[in-house]
Formats: sequence, structure tokens, C-alpha cells
Amino acid sequence: MAKLVVHYRDQLFGEFDLGQRLTLGRQEDNDIHLDDGAVSGHHALVEQRGDHFCIEDLGSTNGTRLDGRRIRRVGLRDGDEFGIGHFRIRFEGPSAPPSFQDTMILKLDDIAGGREAIQKEQTSELNGKSKANARIEVLDGENAGETLFLEEDVTTIGVPGRQVAAVSHRRDGFYLVPVDGGTPKVNGRDNGPRSCRLNNGDELEVAGVRLAFRQ
Repeated sequence: MAKLVVHYRDQLFGEFDLGQRLTLGRQEDNDIHLDDGAVSGHHALVEQRGDHFCIEDLGSTNGTRLDGRRIRRVGLRDGDEFGIGHFRIRFEGPSAPPSFQDTMILKLDDIAGGREAIQKEQTSELNGKSKANARIEVLDGENAGETLFLEEDVTTIGVPGRQVAAVSHRRDGFYLVPVDGGTPKVNGRDNGPRSCRLNNGDELEVAGVRLAFRQ
């Protein structure tokens, strides 16, 4: 049976079998009561989806992190560890299919000409300030609903050899920049070879995957 193994400040807190759904948070009505000031009242949900499980952050104040990256919703793989406040939680159970982050989030410097493409299109300085809740949401396919928070100045998305684009955070907003393999679509239209400023709710298509920009 799938389960969660919970540690608090490196001490074993408990092991919890998973059913169809299980909530975690500071309020006592959660299935797993995490009594810590860094945890929101109803912080996260682990839910079965077909033959695997997903974790979803329920709009918590301090976020939920998987492999160091803040997540909104993502499929879990056997051995995954996620953090909620000072709690470290390991999932043991059937693995979800490879996630959007596994298959389509790239390192810019691994893409030939990637850094040059960003610099050529950069019309204002990159923004080192907080990105708040800016994020990309997957709209279709087996990873539909998965969300990637845009915590870096440049987030590179795509499939090498097919199509690659980058979301660049500048002082005046977020921009979609073509990097390789043609122009990604914005709201169903090719935007040409130049960068395009993104607005809340814009729908993107990169390497055949439909995405939405949320802010």
C-alpha cells in the first residue's frame, strides 16, 4: 500500500497509509495534523489519480516544495520527498508518469545558442526581485494541471531538436522568447521571431504542448 513517511526536524514523525485522498495542514481536521507555525491550516492534498498519486498545494502561505522547487500540483514518484514547513515527507508507492518538469524544463546553457537568443531579445534588465505567483500551467496531455512556478529569471521550456522557448522575467514583466525550432504560439497565433510580453491567462503552445501563463 502507498504511504507517506513524515519526518519533523530530522526525527521520524509517523507513517501514514494513503487512501483516495489525504489532507495535510496545521488545523486538527486534517488527515495528517502538522502542528508547526510554517504550515498553513489546510496546506496540501495527496490524492489518487488512476494508478498513481498527485500532490497539490492548497494555496498555502509558504508553499510546498518538491526537489527544492515550489509546486502547485504534480504527480508523485516512488521515493519523492517534498517539504511542508519544517516537515520532510517521503512518498512510497506507484510512480506517476514523467512530469512536465522532467521532460520539458531544460537548462538554457545546454541549448546551442540559447543564451545568445535571450540576450538578443532582452530589451530591459532581468528582474532579480520576487516572482510572487507567476507560473506556467499545463493544459492538456497526461500532465494536465501540473504547474511550474517561475522562480528563475529565465525558465527554458521545450524538446531539444523540436522546439525550445524561454520565459524571461524582466523589470517590466514576463516575456516568451523563441530559442530554437521555430516560433511558439501565443493564443493560437505565431508571434514571429521576436519576444512577446505575456499577460495573465495567455495560452502558449511549445513543442506541441498547450500551456497557460498565470500571474
